[in-house]
Amino acid sequence: KPTPHPHPTHSSGPSHEGLTTISDRNGNLKFYSDGLRIWNSARNIMQVDSSAPDGNPTCDDGQTAYYSESPQGLCGSRTGTQAVVAFPINKEESKYLVVSNSANGRERAKFGTLYYHVVDFTNDPLGRVTKKNMSIGMAGSFSRNYSGEAMNAVPNNAGNGAVVYTYRPGSPNQVYAFNIFSTDNGATIQTPNAAVYNVPSGPAQPCIVQPNPSSPSRTGFGSINFNNEATKMLVFMGGSVCPNRNGNAGVLHVFDISGADTNMTPIAHWSVGVYNNDPLDNSLGYAADFSPNGDHVYVSKIYTGELFRYDITSRNSSAIKTSERFIGFTGCEHFRDCVISDSLPNSSTPNHPDWKGLGGDGGGQVLRGPDGRVYVADRGANKISYIERPDAPNAATDAATAAAIGWNRGGLSLGSGMSMYGLPQMVTLHSPRLLSY
Repeated sequence: KPTPHPHPTHSSGPSHEGLTTISDRNGNLKFYSDGLRIWNSARNIMQVDSSAPDGNPTCDDGQTAYYSESPQGLCGSRTGTQAVVAFPINKEESKYLVVSNSANGRERAKFGTLYYHVVDFTNDPLGRVTKKNMSIGMAGSFSRNYSGEAMNAVPNNAGNGAVVYTYRPGSPNQVYAFNIFSTDNGATIQTPNAAVYNVPSGPAQPCIVQPNPSSPSRTGFGSINFNNEATKMLVFMGGSVCPNRNGNAGVLHVFDISGADTNMTPIAHWSVGVYNNDPLDNSLGYAADFSPNGDHVYVSKIYTGELFRYDITSRNSSAIKTSERFIGFTGCEHFRDCVISDSLPNSSTPNHPDWKGLGGDGGGQVLRGPDGRVYVADRGANKISYIERPDAPNAATDAATAAAIGWNRGGLSLGSGMSMYGLPQMVTLHSPRLLSY
């Protein structure tokens, strides 16, 4: 199972959050990207053709210089939860689209834009970037600056591209679906206007502050993931941090996407709670994913790192919320075993038994792995956590459920490596379908 070098020697630093690796049908690494940079299978920065068209050379939607990494000059995000997706765009699978997301909740006080870049292996086994920074616009109000940090993609029904999803927190919250494809074997790329789902008002609306120039870190995080069959989509509108939010750390939406491309039929939605209903728990909803059989949803939070679980088999929003189980704290700052602790300690709640006065880093993405486990990142630690039996049914209590599913906090050592917020999304071409993790 090929994986990228954790700290490429040419890199300006490790990838903090979103990273995607692409493998061929034999499991060989083709390339990988964090949205700002694309590395080839030799783990070197991929060459850009001197004649490659550049749709936005200055990344002029409000980004500062470091969002365009030398020497490739791609527009993207340093720390997006899901910063990049990639998929083949021709039948020979010699051309790929890499879609980057410039949304960044921590350092920018505006929404992001999606851009696509073309990677071509036709005349170079290591691949070359032949087109870059082509913005994916929308009809109506938002031609740019419309995306949150969440983004993911599934193959379209015609097999000539993919449907790329993102969401925009606001009033109303909106989920976007772009069917991006080519009808001439990759020679030209078509990016029709997005299909839009307007989230109904009321409890389906998370309390998300974005944009907020005075406090840009308090914006929506979140994630978009799919079940194994790519018939259901999980959209987590996370990162809530609003006054009087009543324990709402974000809202999860499950959609049926088994019909026509870009069709999103809502199934259920519910809010993510807080540990033991404690008003001092201000942790933020970060990412969510299905269990392998699709019957359960796991949700991670950061500041402080926490993990929750829900049984979604009822397809009923109220019943799903009732099934909520707190699996455990995930952040190294809670256990005081961080390797890096650049923002610790925080003495805002020095006597609190659960957070121990630490309100900084720790925790990270939750993601289903190809081996049947579910993994949880932990920023600042040299290990990550995993769940051995993620499909096991709920038990009567939180602790009993954690034991039943085989929760193993910090159970996988990274050696000299370092966990940041993210986990790599791996895309493997495997006949007859494309597997995404």
